[in-house]
Amino acid sequence: MRIGIIVHSKTGKTLALAQLIEKRLKKQNHGVTLHRLSTDPDIDAPNKPFRIVNPPDITQYDALLIGGPVWAFSASPVTISYIKSLTKLGGKKVIPFATMGFFCACLGGTRALKQMSSAAEANGAAVLPGIVVPTLLRDHEALADEAADTIAALFG
Repeated sequence: MRIGIIVHSKTGKTLALAQLIEKRLKKQNHGVTLHRLSTDPDIDAPNKPFRIVNPPDITQYDALLIGGPVWAFSASPVTISYIKSLTKLGGKKVIPFATMGFFCACLGGTRALKQMSSAAEANGAAVLPGIVVPTLLRDHEALADEAADTIAALFG
């Protein structure tokens, strides 16, 4: 399967999770390409205007994994803007994922996944359950490993 992983990552924590997922999927012999979204200006707060300067062409992919950090108890505006720009997803599988500082997904992570899922569904995607990984816990690396395994299992 051809899988695109599109990620917005300000600190590198979400990018590290995306790279872990990429590694797991490549082990399963999927064709995987990782794209890191960039903005102009470089955005660091939820309410600043920006534009995405490098949106990847997704037509070549059978499935998309789209991820970003939780900002202010919501999905990052870059992630949401990118998903909303993807018109006519035509039933492509989409799996949202997020990283967050708080220890409990109920403190923004669950909402971020719902926002990403709703935006993708509105554009015709077949959205699969997403995953949130808290990054401030001592065992966050084990949680990231578990998340990568869970996502890879969906493509078994």
